[in-house]
Amino acid sequence: FVRTPFFLDLSGYAAIAPNILIGGSLTASIDRLTYKDNEDYYYDFNTWLIGVSAMLFLDEIGNGPFIRGDLGYTYASVTDEGGYTVIEDTNESGTGFNVIAGYAVKTGNYSYLPAFVFSQKIIGISNVSTFGFTLSVLF
Repeated sequence: FVRTPFFLDLSGYAAIAPNILIGGSLTASIDRLTYKDNEDYYYDFNTWLIGVSAMLFLDEIGNGPFIRGDLGYTYASVTDEGGYTVIEDTNESGTGFNVIAGYAVKTGNYSYLPAFVFSQKIIGISNVSTFGFTLSVLF
């Protein structure tokens, strides 16, 4: 397989304490696995979550280690294309959550560079979850 992952995180926050942010987020994990012997055959694993979000920095906002949690409506789909039957196509939705931990480095007065690992899960559906790593810029 050749793996092509993509992670989207659109979020907005307001500070409620020197080290706590509360807000909302839209996150997506889009993952395509393509067969090496034929690029026409692939399967996609996609998850989306829209909901409330909270970040706790162990130091000040935008500096040092942090944890983040998102809770909201989640939609997941798995699609098998091209003839190989690896998995059965499925679509699931429900209440889901993200758990994120990372480290942020301040790059200016209003921006910081976080690197984090994330895990996304739909509550009550045991076979739908994702895990990944990303590096981003927040303003």
